[in-house]
Amino acid sequence: MPALDAGPNIIGKVGIDQTTDGTTNAVNLKTSGGAGATIGVGTETPAVATEDNTSRTLVSLLKGIKNTLYVSMLGVLGATNGAKVVTDADGTVQQYLRGLVSLVAGILSVKIDQTTDGTTNAVNVKTSGGAGATIGVGTETPLVGTEDGTSRTLVSLLKGIKNTVYGILSVKIDQTTPGTTNGVDRRAIPSVAADNHAPVDNTSAVVTYGASAGVKHYLYDVFWSYDVTLTAVGTLAITDDGATVFGPLSITQPGPGFLHFDPPIVSSVANKAMVVTLTTGGALIQGALACRHEAK
Repeated sequence: MPALDAGPNIIGKVGIDQTTDGTTNAVNLKTSGGAGATIGVGTETPAVATEDNTSRTLVSLLKGIKNTLYVSMLGVLGATNGAKVVTDADGTVQQYLRGLVSLVAGILSVKIDQTTDGTTNAVNVKTSGGAGATIGVGTETPLVGTEDGTSRTLVSLLKGIKNTVYGILSVKIDQTTPGTTNGVDRRAIPSVAADNHAPVDNTSAVVTYGASAGVKHYLYDVFWSYDVTLTAVGTLAITDDGATVFGPLSITQPGPGFLHFDPPIVSSVANKAMVVTLTTGGALIQGALACRHEAK
């Protein structure tokens, strides 16, 4: 079917008149109860401000809406050249974003200057309410003695602590001189005649330590023996100021026998006598005593 040309009476009495651009070929949108709203042309001035009953084309209205939205969004987002805001002050979204970028860039650009050893690369440990305690260098002299409020470096303090601990742990025991540098040596207690008694046959052996002002007796050892087999039971006893503090211990064999006291038997009070007695083991039998004793 061939194309239809513009003109009247194309189909019956219906025709399309496009002879006048913008008029015979225009489209009007009819509104209820009023005149049609013309679409308009692209060069129309956009509608501004608030609207009333003034006649507008669709192009003019849409341009006005576009401008209104642009101005509104520009007020919220801000101009591209707005100053950065890095505090809680009022600002646009664009200003806050610029401020955030500036803060992050400042954090990431922090540098550590180590060009001057012990100065630009030094670390200060801050103490509450006071200046920083400098770490210090390894060649510092260690602190000695007690501490006061004097400023110290951590290296100096730690060296002093190390030396103090080392001094405690390195205490030595000198045993080069028995009885002196190696402590107590009971072999150093001298033996005197009064510590021994060997009477005639059939007689008790008695060692007596007399009373002495301000002095106590310390009895460490007692040695005893009989010269032949006993014909009677002998006994060994120790008294302090007349009261028996050891024994009597029955003896049925000639020995020798030995008693060691650790701790020693000590006088209850100073200035009292201590007596060690070994009774006879029978006629024609001699008993003997030897003691290790200290008075102090």
